[in-house]
Amino acid sequence: MARLANLADGLVAEHITTEALAEIVRQADVLREREHESPEADWGYNAYSLLRNAFLKVQAQLYFRRPRPPSGDMQVALVIPHTVFVGGGGFQLFSAEYRNEAEKTGKLPIEPITTAGGIADLLQFIRDGLHQGIEPGAGLGNASKGAVVFLTAVDAGWEALTRSRIRVIKPGDRWPLFCDGGEILDRLGLPHSGCWLIELRSRINLRDVLAEAQVELWRAPTVIDAWAHHYYRHWPVAAIEERWGRTLHLADLRAHKPEADGLPEAIIDQLSGFTKG
Repeated sequence: MARLANLADGLVAEHITTEALAEIVRQADVLREREHESPEADWGYNAYSLLRNAFLKVQAQLYFRRPRPPSGDMQVALVIPHTVFVGGGGFQLFSAEYRNEAEKTGKLPIEPITTAGGIADLLQFIRDGLHQGIEPGAGLGNASKGAVVFLTAVDAGWEALTRSRIRVIKPGDRWPLFCDGGEILDRLGLPHSGCWLIELRSRINLRDVLAEAQVELWRAPTVIDAWAHHYYRHWPVAAIEERWGRTLHLADLRAHKPEADGLPEAIIDQLSGFTKG
């Protein structure tokens, strides 16, 4: 319901043709028919999915209160749970062949990772995997399934938040100081999952990253783009010229604060070619 409410707030009705509205409303009949056929299905999720598809079919005729594309002159960061690299269920970035070979040679990090040596092994496994473990054409994101890629702007706020991040560590080093992972998750609007957070930060700006990945379109995230995620993102602020989208700060949201803005982000449908940028 929150996602649908956000969607309603983002639509400017006078820019929608009657034909487009009629096509979207017709989806209600489809939803009722499918619910009658399979009442045990999770219709809270499927209804939104089908409604989103209806919007996508007529998106050329719709106008969302969306700003111009975010500035491409900044570096960006991706924050990814470590399980995306080492396994543990769900999406896997590295190929099964790479992970199996690492397990045979003792290079696959052993869970749980609770020592400086374990972190060192994890980081080395990821560095090697970004060069050797990704199949041609593979990468992050699958827009057809609602899995878009969120890119966080590396601005002064992000630099301050990640100042204590672990960059390099050796197996014999002491347990390092590190960032407050809970605060980062809250500001990104992400659920707390008990995983290590891996930041992939670009050395070049966003425009060059996307050029190397052959991605032409990037935009501010909206609720319609984040439909498959387990957290909410609101529309960019309408009262000011805000070209980046914003996450919701979960801790502020739980505390019922009137302003729960998180961090500025942009989205793209897919990102591959990690070794260059």
